[in-house]
Amino acid sequence: MRFIFKLIAVCFIIATSKLLAQHIHVTYKHVRSPIASITEDLYVDIKGKRTLSVQDSIATWADGDKMGSRTLPQKFYYISTLGEDKNRVFNYTTPIDKENFLIFDDVPKINWNIIPTQTKKVAGYLCTKATTVFRGAHITAYFAKELPYSAGPFKFFGLPGLILEVAEDNMPYNIWKATKVETAKDFGIKYTPHLKYRKIILPEWVALYDEARLSRRRKARMDVGANLKDVEKKTPRMSLEKIYEWENP
Repeated sequence: MRFIFKLIAVCFIIATSKLLAQHIHVTYKHVRSPIASITEDLYVDIKGKRTLSVQDSIATWADGDKMGSRTLPQKFYYISTLGEDKNRVFNYTTPIDKENFLIFDDVPKINWNIIPTQTKKVAGYLCTKATTVFRGAHITAYFAKELPYSAGPFKFFGLPGLILEVAEDNMPYNIWKATKVETAKDFGIKYTPHLKYRKIILPEWVALYDEARLSRRRKARMDVGANLKDVEKKTPRMSLEKIYEWENP
């Protein structure tokens, strides 16, 4: 009988702690290339309806060893909100060469196809499968109904549960998988960090990035004395976002 009372007490404490928790922290392993991965931490402020993803710039080789870098370690941020699943604004940071940008991205509503009969466990949570096409990439995700918050890693949102795994179909990278989920009253995270970066809207940043990519290709061809005839041709983007909504497919 004493054991039963203890068990009830433990269950009550666990349930109460979940109810009191106002913040969620999910750690993802983000496979960003065939040979390397990084860590991404998602923080969700349930009461304040804010989200923050922080990507670590220090990559890890596929065998688990840390990858060396010529630059100082840096964090990259994805700042957004919880709310209606229409368009969602993300302010995120990323560099072009040595300049850092704070980019304003109005991400269109993601139209998910939920497949309730297909489930699996991710980080200890039973997750349901969903699919979509996001900016030219075919995506499969798994979300936890037990965590009923429309958020996920990178720029993913719009499902009736926290996204714990997401991947581009038939690719060995562009994969995010949760390795740990924590709840707490507060993690001491600043959801709106003060960033002294150049502010820019996404279409302007894409134009700058594409021009920088073209310049690198020109230089590489010139360095080896190759013909520049085909260098001006537009090449497919290797990132997950392949086609933006203002571009022709």
